[in-house]
Amino acid sequence: MKFNKKAVLDWNNVLLVFLVIGIIVNSQLLQTIKEKSRYNPSVPNLELALIIKDSEDPFWKQFKNGADKAAAFYHASLDTTYLEVRGQNKSQFNERELLDKTSTAGVDGIIAYISTAIGSEPIIDLAAKSNIPTITLENDVPNSMRASFVGYNAYRFGQEAGKQMVQALAGKGKVAIIMNRNLTAEQNSQNLKISGFLNEVNQSQSLEVSEYIITDNGINGTQEIITKLINTDQNIQGIFITSAVDTESVAQLLIEYNQVGKFQLVGSGN
Repeated sequence: MKFNKKAVLDWNNVLLVFLVIGIIVNSQLLQTIKEKSRYNPSVPNLELALIIKDSEDPFWKQFKNGADKAAAFYHASLDTTYLEVRGQNKSQFNERELLDKTSTAGVDGIIAYISTAIGSEPIIDLAAKSNIPTITLENDVPNSMRASFVGYNAYRFGQEAGKQMVQALAGKGKVAIIMNRNLTAEQNSQNLKISGFLNEVNQSQSLEVSEYIITDNGINGTQEIITKLINTDQNIQGIFITSAVDTESVAQLLIEYNQVGKFQLVGSGN
């Protein structure tokens, strides 16, 4: 596992993009409300609800910072409700329950992380009929009355990861893919990442994906996997990981097991 200056700069650019996206999304929602309510910028009478995936994730921290800046600029109140898959602030409600609570709380607009469109459509539609616009994040709900969607292309994400792996291994070697069994709600996104990754890797005749490994969320689920990879006779040189939590866990374990430099790690998240 090697880190270079270019990779650090690339992640800084990603964080900057999330900060800008947070500003743009909040500004876009406020503009929608302005057109409907003859918004007076001198009166802070707008309340927006924000539902994000994980307040401890550096990407979502930057997103929230961007939303806070836009809210302050437009003199709006930003009610932050965290939806977390981990961390101390994990909500007792799932995302659809949180979405329903915000839509019935009398807010003026909703910015919401969505893991799947299933079950979200009627809630978003009900909010829209009550003149509450909703912007969805990360995953779209195209068959709903949502105001707009901001996210990334999962297939393109996989392609970029594949390009990094090809470069890291100089186009030759064996790669293992670690998938997360707990991402059932985001299975389509995970599959698209893998498809994009394979599209790039398979173009290199001397690089092959030799193993697919399914793990549970977190460090406990990755410990057995890393032990297996260290002791395997398949001579794995590269590891592609589809989830941010598993990426962090694998990196930590490789350091603890003194395996830094033996594997080239391409993952998600921080």
